[in-house]
Amino acid sequence: MDIEGTHRIEVTAEDIAHGVREDCERCPISRALTRALPIRSVIVEGGVQGVAVQEKGTFYRFFATLPEDADAFVERFDRGEDVAPFAFDLRFQPEEP
Repeated sequence: MDIEGTHRIEVTAEDIAHGVREDCERCPISRALTRALPIRSVIVEGGVQGVAVQEKGTFYRFFATLPEDADAFVERFDRGEDVAPFAFDLRFQPEEP
């Protein structure tokens, strides 16, 4: 599984409409990540992110840090504030053993 590197992530109005507040696996950014990358499962939390990836029964773990605007989006969305579609770049690196 190779998702290392920088990826452009686009959070759409549909991601926002179907996202679940305070749910790190079903928030709008999680939805956008699973659509943009060849992954089935992702966990998004403020600050440093852990991303668990499952492919054919094997789990992989990658780390990425949300940029400030994406981190602020998570906080506003979870508080129930209005948010709008946006895009950001996210750089993934493998977990250190």
